[in-house]
Amino acid sequence: MLNASSLNRLSQLQRLQLSSFAGVLPIKDLSKLKYLRELILVSNEFSGGIPEEVGLLSSLQKLDLRNQHQGPIPASIGGLTFLVELRLSRLNVLQLDGNQLSGSIPESLGSLLSLEWLDLGENKLEGSIPSTLINLSRLNVLQLYGNQLSGSIPSTLGNLSRLNDLLLYGNQLSGSIPESLGSLLSLELLDLGNNKLEGSIPSTRGNLSRLNGLELYGNQLSGSIPESLGSLLSLEWLDLGENKLEGSIPLSIANLTLLYSLSGLLLNDNDLSGDFSFTFFANVSSLKYAHLSANPKLTISHNNFTPAFPLHCLNLSSCDMRRCDLSSPGFLSTQNQLVTVDLSKSNIFGNIPSWLLENTGELLLDGKLLTGVQFLPNISYDLNNLDISNNPISRNFPKNFSIYFPNLQSLKMSQNFLNDDIMFYINVLHQWL
Repeated sequence: MLNASSLNRLSQLQRLQLSSFAGVLPIKDLSKLKYLRELILVSNEFSGGIPEEVGLLSSLQKLDLRNQHQGPIPASIGGLTFLVELRLSRLNVLQLDGNQLSGSIPESLGSLLSLEWLDLGENKLEGSIPSTLINLSRLNVLQLYGNQLSGSIPSTLGNLSRLNDLLLYGNQLSGSIPESLGSLLSLELLDLGNNKLEGSIPSTRGNLSRLNGLELYGNQLSGSIPESLGSLLSLEWLDLGENKLEGSIPLSIANLTLLYSLSGLLLNDNDLSGDFSFTFFANVSSLKYAHLSANPKLTISHNNFTPAFPLHCLNLSSCDMRRCDLSSPGFLSTQNQLVTVDLSKSNIFGNIPSWLLENTGELLLDGKLLTGVQFLPNISYDLNNLDISNNPISRNFPKNFSIYFPNLQSLKMSQNFLNDDIMFYINVLHQWL
């Protein structure tokens, strides 16, 4: 057993190398060596995890703990601002997310051959993703999100056959999506969002039968949505929003009657066209989020049917709903769990149905063609945000809306035909407040 207290007197010590010791790693005592730059503790039999006190070695530049330590890497290592070399050859989990780590990702991480989980997310890391990560054949989780990484995604990542989660979102990665990622047959979550990726979506994504989350939002991807996405029968969340995708939504997606687990479909802010109907998802019982907004060439049908899904959020703003009469029966009238509905600038007309005012938390109807309220609604305790701006509304809008919508927090009603009553509404607001 190492008696580290005897080393405290060596106050100027800069390099310490020890081997063939047992017991608990004596970092707490060694932390008093303020000038220690290199700590090398190889070939020992220390038990337990790496203590948090390792972060007190503020001058440390090299830390070599190649032993059989258990548990996660302590977050305090992120405070070792001078550290340039870290060696932990038997390490299974390296989790340093949410620190202020900067510089590039060390090539030497590729020597951690036992690593199963690597999380360097939410730091300030720069440079490219090192190609040496291909050596981490046991890796299940690779999370490099929320940094400033640049360059292309290494095609060699497609050789990490055990990978379950690949999270690279929120960087500055460029180039195309490697087709080799289609070889990751164990992949369950792929998030490459908010980068600078270009080119088309490789059709090889259809090979990922275990994939339940595919997120490619916020890039510059172009071309059409691949038909092969229709074979992702485990998919729960599909987010291709904020790209440059064009063409129609493929029938392989629209007819996914076997895709019972889909809960989120986000295709917003693209250049999609053609016809889309929610009847394609009539048998999908789990759909909760549908975000197709900002596709002005996309035509949406408001069919009259009773779907199995309980929508929470529907955003069809700046789509074309074919001059749909909003007050006519449609699948929306069957929904009673709505939180947000955005039909702004979507070419709807007629009267606002009372059921839509009663069953929604946030209702955004900014447009040009709505003329009034179909019937006075029952009291709605859910509605907190209502926007009816830029509509020729002139009748049946309840003047005493503080009674009908007691929890309303935001009301927008500019540019309509209610001007004669504006002082009445202002007085109501004063009483309300």
